[in-house]
Amino acid sequence: MSSQFFQNFPEIQYKLNDGRTVTVKDFFRKAKIDNASIANIVDYQYYELSEGERPDVVATKLYGNPDLHWVLFLVNNFETYTDWYKSQEAFESYIDEKYNGDTLTAATTADIIDTDSKFLLGERVSCPNGKKLGYVTGIEPTFKRIHIDVIGERFEAWQTGDAEGAKTAEGLYSGKKFRIESVTRYRDAVAYYTNGTLRSNKSQLGFDPVSFYEMEYELNESRRFIKVVQPNKVKAIVSEFERVMKN
Repeated sequence: MSSQFFQNFPEIQYKLNDGRTVTVKDFFRKAKIDNASIANIVDYQYYELSEGERPDVVATKLYGNPDLHWVLFLVNNFETYTDWYKSQEAFESYIDEKYNGDTLTAATTADIIDTDSKFLLGERVSCPNGKKLGYVTGIEPTFKRIHIDVIGERFEAWQTGDAEGAKTAEGLYSGKKFRIESVTRYRDAVAYYTNGTLRSNKSQLGFDPVSFYEMEYELNESRRFIKVVQPNKVKAIVSEFERVMKN
């Protein structure tokens, strides 16, 4: 497990849980080991990650070599460094960045997309009779909504008595527009509905809504417990990786 083996890997920037950015080796571009072949080599144990515990720290603790953190990603099917379990602070930053802005909901799917026109990703959306302005970051006809990166004042939902057009979202290029039925922070918008077993894109009896925040939180928590290779078996993983790299 000599260090020169890792010198030929390209490098990428990786944001740590504490907010710092470091340069790390990108082990994900060069080769892919068949998981079935790895399963024939080792039996896995489980390791509970502490708050903010980094991949290189775990690799050092288990294998005495921080470079071997890629083994942890391999056996857990993590494709990038962002798949690693995030501390609460890092998680909140991730959510704020990924689900920035508001979700505007229309009355019908046709308000979002129909046979003649549809909202476009990246197009400017404004309220004709107000100062509301934003850009489309997501389009979900099934949920009758668009996601907006808001610039300045937040959009507002229409209420009885409002002037026509006062609380309307209109696309600059598509020409699509609709009266805003509801406004929700993107992170708090419904990602899906579930009865505990099945998922649905529609609200129905016995199904509870799950927000994007809740969905991401559950996913992050599921990554707190990771599979690890026993130290006495890690050499077999490295040997298999070397074999794939040479082919």
